[in-house]
Amino acid sequence: MIGLGEKMKEQIKQIPIELLPHINGYLERRAQDVSEMIHALKAQDYQTIKSTSHKIIGSAKTWGFENIGNLVKKLEHSADTEDDKLILKNLLEIKSKIEEITENLINE
Repeated sequence: MIGLGEKMKEQIKQIPIELLPHINGYLERRAQDVSEMIHALKAQDYQTIKSTSHKIIGSAKTWGFENIGNLVKKLEHSADTEDDKLILKNLLEIKSKIEEITENLINE
């Protein structure tokens, strides 16, 4: 698992408490996106993976989750190759990163 960097840990500590529900909601929606992309992969629906990835890349940057955005860029590129094993590997990395950030938010 890719650990959270010190910069990200420091950013989490500085999040105003009133924003946490919004950030948690964002992360929950991204986790749902990952789940949907796993289903799309099973159906070999690479276009859905690409379009969902593209949407996440933009929103991740807006919300300050460049680390998620960078992982999703890798996913988007792997969807272009239609390499199921690589796509699944990238999806699981993203899922793990979302879970890790969510856990760190809860523990702060």
